[in-house]
Amino acid sequence: MVEKGLLAAVNRRDFLRMAGLATGALAAFPLQAHARFLFDGRPPLKVGVVVPRSAIYPDIAKKLVDGIRLRFVESGWENTRLLVREAGSGAEIAAALGLLSEERVGILAGMFNPLTVHRLREGLESSGTLFINIEGGANSFVPREESPLMYQNSLGYWQSNWAMGKWAAGNMGRSAAVVSSFYETGYDSFYAFPQGFESAGGTILRTDVTHSPMGGVALPEIMASIAAARPDLVFATSSGRDALDFVSAYQAAGLSARIPLVASGFMMHDALLSQLGGAARGIISCLPWTATLDTPGNSEFCAGFARATGAEPDSFAVLGYDTGSMIVSAVASAAGRVHRNQDLKNALENLRISSPRGTLGITALTGSSNAPLYICEVRQAGNSFRNTVVSRASSLQAVEREAHRPALVARSGWTNGYLCA
Repeated sequence: MVEKGLLAAVNRRDFLRMAGLATGALAAFPLQAHARFLFDGRPPLKVGVVVPRSAIYPDIAKKLVDGIRLRFVESGWENTRLLVREAGSGAEIAAALGLLSEERVGILAGMFNPLTVHRLREGLESSGTLFINIEGGANSFVPREESPLMYQNSLGYWQSNWAMGKWAAGNMGRSAAVVSSFYETGYDSFYAFPQGFESAGGTILRTDVTHSPMGGVALPEIMASIAAARPDLVFATSSGRDALDFVSAYQAAGLSARIPLVASGFMMHDALLSQLGGAARGIISCLPWTATLDTPGNSEFCAGFARATGAEPDSFAVLGYDTGSMIVSAVASAAGRVHRNQDLKNALENLRISSPRGTLGITALTGSSNAPLYICEVRQAGNSFRNTVVSRASSLQAVEREAHRPALVARSGWTNGYLCA
């Protein structure tokens, strides 16, 4: 279905007025000067986007699309048609194939189930359409293993948790307990942190699973077992309501004052911090982006997104914004020849752009995005709590090399994309 409330096309005038961006401000973007040259006298470029319908993070779709739209507007793409399809789990492939065959989009992007995205290959290759998979960071989809027309822009979920494990072993202690909600056991963070931790000489003392649909051990009992094991730190991976339950139980058991808590990236997602409040103070995580990140353009991005949408950006808004930047940069480098996919491919494979996350590029070996990763600690900032960068951890590409990705056998086990259920 078309998500009518999000967009049918980019309305540059209205969005600019909302964003508060003047003509002089737009001149700061080098691609703006080429926008009319690229599209005047030609059919409007159609960009198709498939977004998930998520019960865990209902705002994913809107944040992704608003991020893409903001980048297009900054670049002067007033003639671009952004065609959005919202699809529940299992329906995303049909939605994408419809955009290819019926709308004949020039570029396709979207968040897909990593176990079924290969079903797009035939449609992409028959139409010659370039595809960018927008991903939280599962290890189960590698664009280069599927098609030369496939690329990926990722938040690096498995890479960030592997990097977190290595950093924790070197900076916090050599013994850890791992606690995961049942939902998270089917995704890569559950395996990536222990592998990163052990690669740096750490030892996992115990592993517990919470929120199992079959029942299982209650949170207070798990907390008592952790206290008895006396690890140097605890790594927890959870999301949504399960994450709130775990942090509350950890604090209630008195463990937060005794054993440092390390969390997976989405457990410390900005949407949860406002609900956790002071209970999140001091929690360490490895993140690809935070609103407090001191990179060129991040504060401007945050302010522009807030003006345009009336909401604060999150990591999915950044993911959408960066996807928009990838498309804008590729089309500009290809001089607008969107139907000559080799030109677009060459542009993407040589991509190097400034992102709110830092410098963003494409890893030639995998076809996935490469960006920095940061160690963050939750600290109080005025009346709120924010993820604050305390160290640069690594990069997505560096982790893939060090973790020997082909040997990282853990692959997402559930039949839906992460956070898209």
